[in-house]
Amino acid sequence: MTNQIREVADQHTMSSPQWYWQSTSNPLSINEIEDWTKYSDIESEIIEEAFNENNKTKPVELDNYWIDLTQSLQISRSDKNQQRQIKRILNNRNENKCLREERFLLPLSLGKPFNEWSHGGYWFIKEWHDKQPRNVSNSNKVEQAANGIIIEGNQLGKHSEAQWIARQLRTVKNKNDLELYKSCIKLYTYDSFLYPLVNKTLRENDKTKLDTLGPFCHYLYYSWYNLDANITTEVYRGANLDLDMIEHYKRAVSAQKCWFGFTSTTKNHDVARIYGNTLFIIRMSILSGLDISSYSHYPQEEEVLLPAGTKFTIHKVEYDFKTCKYRIFLELLAKNNTLQQTLYSINSTSTLHLEQRRLDDIDAVILSQALKVNRTLTILDLQFNEISDNGCVAIVDALMLNTALTILNFKSNEISDKGSVAIADALKVNQTLTTLILASNRISDKGGEAIAGALKVNQTLRTLDLSGNKLSATGAEAIADALKINRTLTTLNLGFSQISDKGLEEIADALKVNQSLRTLDLSGNQISNPRAEAIADALKINRTLTSINLKWTIMSDRGAEAIAGALKINPTLTTLNLEFYQISGKGAEGITDALKVNQTLTTIALTRNKMSKRRHKAIADALKVNQTLTTLNLKSNKISDTGAEEIADALKVNQTLASINLRGNEISCRGGKAVADALKVNETLRTLDLSSNKISAAGVEAIADALKINRTLTTLNLGFSQISDKELEEIADALKVNQSLRTFDISSNKISATGAEAIADALKVNKSLRTFDISRNKISATGAEAIADALKVNKSFTALNLAFNRISGKGCKAIARALKVNKTLTILNLEYNEISDKGFKEIADGLKVNQTLRTLDLGGNQISNPEAEAIADALKINGTLTSINLKCNNISDRGAEAIADALKVNRSLIDLDLSINKLFDYEMEVIAHALEVNQTLTTLTLTSNQISDKGDEAIGDALKLNTALTILNLGSNQISTKGAEVIADGLKVNRTLTTLDLRSNNISDRGAEAIADALKQNKGLTVLTLASNQISDKGGEAIADALKQNNGLTALTLTSNQISDKGAETIADALKQNKALTSLILASNQISDKGGEAIAYALKLNKTLADLDLTLNEISDKAAEAIADALKVNQTLTSLHLCYNQIAATGAEAIADALKVNETLSTLNLWHNQIPDRVAETIAEALVVNQTLTILNLGCNQISATGAEAIADALKLNQTLYLDSQWNQPFVSWSNL
Repeated sequence: MTNQIREVADQHTMSSPQWYWQSTSNPLSINEIEDWTKYSDIESEIIEEAFNENNKTKPVELDNYWIDLTQSLQISRSDKNQQRQIKRILNNRNENKCLREERFLLPLSLGKPFNEWSHGGYWFIKEWHDKQPRNVSNSNKVEQAANGIIIEGNQLGKHSEAQWIARQLRTVKNKNDLELYKSCIKLYTYDSFLYPLVNKTLRENDKTKLDTLGPFCHYLYYSWYNLDANITTEVYRGANLDLDMIEHYKRAVSAQKCWFGFTSTTKNHDVARIYGNTLFIIRMSILSGLDISSYSHYPQEEEVLLPAGTKFTIHKVEYDFKTCKYRIFLELLAKNNTLQQTLYSINSTSTLHLEQRRLDDIDAVILSQALKVNRTLTILDLQFNEISDNGCVAIVDALMLNTALTILNFKSNEISDKGSVAIADALKVNQTLTTLILASNRISDKGGEAIAGALKVNQTLRTLDLSGNKLSATGAEAIADALKINRTLTTLNLGFSQISDKGLEEIADALKVNQSLRTLDLSGNQISNPRAEAIADALKINRTLTSINLKWTIMSDRGAEAIAGALKINPTLTTLNLEFYQISGKGAEGITDALKVNQTLTTIALTRNKMSKRRHKAIADALKVNQTLTTLNLKSNKISDTGAEEIADALKVNQTLASINLRGNEISCRGGKAVADALKVNETLRTLDLSSNKISAAGVEAIADALKINRTLTTLNLGFSQISDKELEEIADALKVNQSLRTFDISSNKISATGAEAIADALKVNKSLRTFDISRNKISATGAEAIADALKVNKSFTALNLAFNRISGKGCKAIARALKVNKTLTILNLEYNEISDKGFKEIADGLKVNQTLRTLDLGGNQISNPEAEAIADALKINGTLTSINLKCNNISDRGAEAIADALKVNRSLIDLDLSINKLFDYEMEVIAHALEVNQTLTTLTLTSNQISDKGDEAIGDALKLNTALTILNLGSNQISTKGAEVIADGLKVNRTLTTLDLRSNNISDRGAEAIADALKQNKGLTVLTLASNQISDKGGEAIADALKQNNGLTALTLTSNQISDKGAETIADALKQNKALTSLILASNQISDKGGEAIAYALKLNKTLADLDLTLNEISDKAAEAIADALKVNQTLTSLHLCYNQIAATGAEAIADALKVNETLSTLNLWHNQIPDRVAETIAEALVVNQTLTILNLGCNQISATGAEAIADALKLNQTLYLDSQWNQPFVSWSNL
């Protein structure tokens, strides 16, 4: 038979040829009218491809037929005698304006309401997307799509169609993104098994097809912001609806609904209204549709495709008597609920907070449309979302037009270099933005270079935060080059940006030229002594910088000396942060000398350095001269009484210092008296912290006496100072006179009811005190009643801590009654006070009336269900409480139900602690269901209950819906493998949780594998605790594999599992690649020398780990030598725990030798090994040289008096080390060391 081809002049109006087969029941009949049936679009394409080949003799293979092009026959594969004629027709595109019924005319399901929509549609696609490794290529993803379609096609008997679709995808997999998205759109528009299968899968949320259809759905969905074909016009869809369905729509007017699948609509109103008895009129003002007509196999349909998960509201349903049709008016909404609500009011607000809302790229595109025309918004906060480069590009495109926005916060999203380049381009044009925050994204040196280029042009940006990225030396060099030109930037944060030597040198050079920068943060980078010297040289020249943050770096005395030299010359610097340094001798002397000369510095932090007594005298001398310093932090520097006396002497002279922190400095009575004498004279000090010292009675009495005279001190901390009633009575008398103190901490002393009564009397008179902490004393009910009476009178009090005071129900009742009267208290802690039932009911009644309390702690007080129900009822009414602690009580089913019901209503609570109660699976389920509704709670603690897998399943499902929770603690429950797997599934979807604690459960290897798999997708979790979970090497290997991909986790605890050398080796291998982990706890496992050596080798390469714990393993000398070798190279480890191992002379000597070289380790724990005397002498030699170690534990070894003497001699020279050497053999007294 001759193929029939219609000839036309204009080939541009011709569609692809269509093949038909004769479907007449009796094809041989002369009388029967011929009936021809179309092949499916793809079958037709397969035949056409063969037709256009030179060799037409080869049969064309379809699933059920062979096609013989030479004879124009279709031949059945099951029976060669069944043959039908075929023909080819070339149709004119303009002749057929029909719409395909299965795509455009079937009734649209109303879908589910917003709070149920995350069970399919967009979330199906997102779950697949999040499973992919971070750096997987497009080619790889396209191959996944092709293979998945083949699998699905084979299952449906559509092998030929599936193979053809896969071939089309593979032809574009190495082409640009645009061609790939075009191809996916066209394939979707073909009539084939793919279209109905995709949408059925999305509607039913069929997770069995996640791996097979997820990749194709991903590309189809992300076409919206990769193809420049978005429109926001009206679109239409016809349908036949019965009266029940019409009524259904009428009842849903004003409701917000969702279509899970991709939805086909048309721009052609006249064609759409021809079909059916109903016309859908769909307005797109917020969400745009994708006009795919130019990419479609059926361009004449003028199709506009709506994305999976499209949300809409029904405006009205009406009957048009003229056309005899129902008309249903819909308006598309943003898919994110919070964003939609925001868009309603965006033109009447100046500040928009959308942090932690799971906004992705399409949400960003929607928001960008509003930003283009908005003229009111000045601040946009998008931190902690899931916006990647495409969404970022859309937002910054809007910035090209927006003339109002001044502050944009993109912190903790997924923006990489592509987004950074777009931001840079916008900065070259935008003339209003003053603050840009890009901290903790995925920006590398290329992105840094682009932003640097923009800084050379931009004249408005004042603040730029790039901290927590991977700028490295190259990016830092580019920014440094920009700083030489830029004249407007005043604040720059480059903290923790992996900047090394060259980059830091370039920044230092730029500071010599730059005349605008005021604040610079370089904390957490690798600033060594030479780089510190370069920065110091710059500070000698620079005349604009006022604040520089250099904490957590690796410089020591040499670098500090250089900085000190600069301070003598620099005339502008006001704030200098040198916390957690290794400053001891000459560095400290240099700083103090500089303070005598410097006339600008107002704040300096020297916390946890290694300053000896001689250095403290130098600081005191400097304070006598210095007339600018207002804040000095000397916490944990062991200044002792002598140092306190010297500083006190300086305070009598100094007239500028407003805050000094002397916490934990071994100050006793003598030092306390000296400081008290200074307070009588000094008229500038506002804040004084003397906590964790041993000031004793006479010292406190002296301070009380000073308070009667002093008129400036506002904050005083005397916690942990061995104070009794007598001394507190002295302070109470002082408070009756003193009218300046605002905050007073007297916690953890020896105070009874007598002291509390004295303070209460003072509070009735005192009108200045706002915060009072008397926790961990013994005031009893009598003391609490006295304080409660004071609360009824006092009108200034805002925070009261009465924890651990045995106030009982009687005392609690008094406090509760005071709450009904008091209008100022915001924080109340009644933890562990032996409170009875009636006391809690009184508290609950008080909460119904009180409208000021924000934080309430009721932990450890024997609360049972009736009391919990009373508190829950109060939570339904109270709208101010944000945090409540109910841990260590007796709450079970009824109490949990009541609290869960309250969570569904309450909109203020953000922190709830229900640990150590009587919660089982049922209780967990009701709380989990509440979390699906509640969107304000951020911290939930459920430690040490009886929760097992069923309860865990509920919490796993809740994590998929909840968008608020950031901290979840489920430690010490009965969670097994199954429970861990559902938690892991929740983690794959959840993007807000940052801390998860599953310690002391039974998740085993399979559970660990599930969580590890989730870590490959989850990018928000930073702290994970899996201690005591029966995890062996298999689970350890899975977690290690996840660490190679995950760059979010910073702390991992695997204590008390069954990880041996094999698991340790895989974890070590991961440490070579991982760039985020700072703390790794592997204590109490089965790691011996082989595993220890592997970890040691990893330490030579790893640049982030600061804390490593290998306590209670099987490490002996061989591994200890390897670790020692690593310590000579490693520049980041600050804490190393090797106690309870088998380290003897050889290993300990190697570690001692390493200490002579290492400049970062500050804590070393070698407790309970086998270290002998002769090694003590080697350690002593190392301590003379080492200037960084502050804590060394050598207890329970084999060191005798001889070794003790050697170490004692070393400590005469080393004034910074704290040494614990108890329980050595033979027993010797180390008290004088």
